[in-house]
Amino acid sequence: MLESEIVGLVPAAALHAAAEYYLQIEGFKPDQVLENKLRG
Repeated sequence: MLESEIVGLVPAAALHAAAEYYLQIEGFKPDQVLENKLRG
C-alpha cells in the first residue's frame, strides 16, 4: 500500500477534492486542515 503525507502549507481548496483519492491520505477529515480549525 502506498500513502502520502503533506508537511507544510497547502490551501484548503486544493485538499478538499483530492486528498483522500489522489494523495491516498487514509482517513482524511476536513478538520485536519489548519484553515478549517482557524475558521472555527
